[in-house]
Parts: sequence; structure tokens; C-alpha cells
Amino acid sequence: MGEGHHNYHHEFPCDYRNGIRWFHWDPTKWLINLNWCLGQAYGLVSIEDQVVQKARISVWEEELEKKKRQLIWTDESKLPEWTMKQFQKEAKYNDLILIDEFVLDVSKFKDQHPGGKELLEKYFDSDATKSFYGVLNNHTRSAKQIAKDLRIAKLK
Repeated sequence: MGEGHHNYHHEFPCDYRNGIRWFHWDPTKWLINLNWCLGQAYGLVSIEDQVVQKARISVWEEELEKKKRQLIWTDESKLPEWTMKQFQKEAKYNDLILIDEFVLDVSKFKDQHPGGKELLEKYFDSDATKSFYGVLNNHTRSAKQIAKDLRIAKLK
């Protein structure tokens, strides 16, 4: 039949149940419940649902952290610091914009931009922070992550 919810038993060994929902396959739990109803079992311990939910969230967080480690993330602390003068000099030769005082190289992304590359080109060599956060469009979480991935420097 398989292990079912056997890990629950290891996480909460004092709980008499193995499957915590009534429909989880756990014939022992059903037999113990029947005995409890008949007055033949007493002192049953069940873990509060909130404790179980917290444990479940902890497992999800661990899984999420594992997945995050498999991806490449921009480490802001390792980005070089540029002056505004440096940014303006580099922006003459590269497709650079500013968002949140970070320099973004949008050269590889501009053709994929949903608003079209012409929209991005209007912000080359300038600060696009206000437009990015709602003047033109309030960008999605995914767009904000893409912007973070395009960072190449931080303004001093």
C-alpha cells in the first residue's frame, strides 16, 4: 500500500494519527477512533492544525531555497559602483538605463520587452524608475525580477 503519510508519524510521534484528515488512508486511526467512541481508548494526543501548517510551510521553504540555489541570482553586494558620470559615459556606447539607482544593461532584453524596444530606447542614458513603477505601467513581479537580473552596477 505504500508509506502514505508515514512521515507525519516521524515529525509528530506523540500524535496517534498517521493521516490527519478523515479521508487519509489510516485504518489504525479509524480503529483507535472507534475504540475512543466506545470508551475503550483515552488520552489520545492530536497535534494542533496550526503546528502542522507551520511544519508544512517550513518544508516548503526548504524546497524553495533548494530551487533558488539552482538558479543564478544577481548579487547586489558584488556589483561595481559607478558614478553618474561613469554611467553617462558607458551609456553612449551601450543600451543602459537606471532603475532604483542600479544600472541595467537592456541590450539583450530590449527585443523581448512587451512594450517594444522603442519604449526602452526612450530611456537609454536616463533614469526610468518612475516609469517602471507606475507612470507608464506598474510592472509585474516577474518584470521586477528580470530588471534585477539585468543589473550590472550600482550608482554611488
